[in-house]
Amino acid sequence: MKNKARKARSPAGNERGTIAEFGPALFLFFAFIVVPVLCMIRFGLSTAVIYFIVERAADRASKSYSYDSALCKANEAVDGLFNTPIARFAGLKPERVSDVCLLVDEHKTKSDTSNVLTRDDLVRKAISPEINTYEYEVRSSYTLDPILPSNLPWLGKVPLLSAPAKITVVAIRPVEYPDGLNLRHQMQY
Repeated sequence: MKNKARKARSPAGNERGTIAEFGPALFLFFAFIVVPVLCMIRFGLSTAVIYFIVERAADRASKSYSYDSALCKANEAVDGLFNTPIARFAGLKPERVSDVCLLVDEHKTKSDTSNVLTRDDLVRKAISPEINTYEYEVRSSYTLDPILPSNLPWLGKVPLLSAPAKITVVAIRPVEYPDGLNLRHQMQY
């Protein structure tokens, strides 16, 4: 009878071994599963907020009467939306925006070709909204801070993990007032 009682206690002795392994297993769980998942959630949230901000800038630019006011409204939208609670929740800072660029996409319907025009091109080129269609293209770049310190030599320079990551977002909206793109005529007055 005593032998049966000892056999019943022997599995309890093995439970102590599994409790001792719980600490290292929990560390590995956090190091290889929880931390990377949280990093991916942060990256996804930041990217979604940046995309939303650039989309709003393109929307505001498309409703402008001229190219200069469209550029001003796009910059105001980006600056204003980076100071909102959702941008702060995503950990975004206005000083990390590197540039806001407003381009004009010209689609020639007759030849089915496209051109990307800058402000200098608009001054030299005649705009013909009767023949072509025009779209504003807003490009903005944002540099995300690394999650871990960059002075860890064994990590190297992995973007977003130990080195800054640069995200460029593009949003396109049709120009509602294409006659305002005629900078050539505006410059003569």
